[in-house]
Formats: sequence, C-alpha cells, structure tokens
Amino acid sequence: LTTGLRAGELLGLKGSDIDFTEKAFSVNRSCQDVNGKFILGEPKSASARRKIILPDKATDVLLLHKEAQKARRFTEYVFTDRKGGHVRLQNLSRRSLKPLLEHANLPPIRFHDLRNTHATLLLQQGVNPKLVQERLGHSSISLTLDTYSHVLPNMQRQVAQELDEIFAV
Repeated sequence: LTTGLRAGELLGLKGSDIDFTEKAFSVNRSCQDVNGKFILGEPKSASARRKIILPDKATDVLLLHKEAQKARRFTEYVFTDRKGGHVRLQNLSRRSLKPLLEHANLPPIRFHDLRNTHATLLLQQGVNPKLVQERLGHSSISLTLDTYSHVLPNMQRQVAQELDEIFAV
C-alpha cells in the first residue's frame, strides 16, 4: 500500500535492492507465475525500473522483516513462503492479503487494488501526478491521468479554495 508496486515487482524484490540508509529500494526485476513455475524477468517497461522512497513506517517494518528472514536463514528474496521459496502469485492474495484484511475487519480486495489505492491517496493529497506516474512506473503521464482521472474532479473544490487563498485581499 505504501509503495504502489505490482505483485510481480514485490515478489521479485531482493534484499540487495533495499537501501535502509536512504530508506529506498530499486525495482530491478519482476516475477511471473507461469503454470506454477516462478519466472524472473525484466520489469514491465523501462519506466518500471525505478527507485521508490519509503515512508518511515514501511522502512521500520521491512527492517523487522529482514531480521525475521535472517533468523530463518532466508536471505535472497524479501518475500518468501514459509520454507524460504518463491511465493506463488495466487498465494500472495489467498494466504497473505486475505487474512490481513479479515483481521483488520476490511472487505476483500484484489492485490492490485492496493496499487490503485496508493495512487488515489497520493493524488487526493495533492501529490504532483508526474511523481505518482514515476512511483507507479507508468510509461507516460497520460496513462496515470487516464487511469486515475476519477480522482481529479473531486479535487476541483480544493483548487478553488487554494485560488481563494492566493487572491485573498
């Protein structure tokens, strides 16, 4: 939710991609589940290869997760199954996301909805759409704006209020 990553990008994340000093990580690969086989490949597009700056809370959780993985001797990939192997994409939702949502008394959603929520929240907070585009790894600003245009009309009231403040006498 704090990164806007695609599921395949998340599962392709290695410990070496994370820089805890900078509180950031690089998206360098993506994985696909093809007929039950884990296939590692390039990110979806050139713009999908990117650096994501993490909020403090996400960095703190990743540090705790890193220690837990180290104690279990799972060191290469950040997110693994219980035996240290690759997580199948269908299990990411069924075994990880669904129980978390139930525990938090939230309705069921798809994993990709976390990405959509990430973008929507940023746009609602007034984050520049170009930064949202870069964070999501979209190839063009028009893709971002077309996909999340439903958020923009709601922001018109905020723009009007900001203009009132600019021109207040």
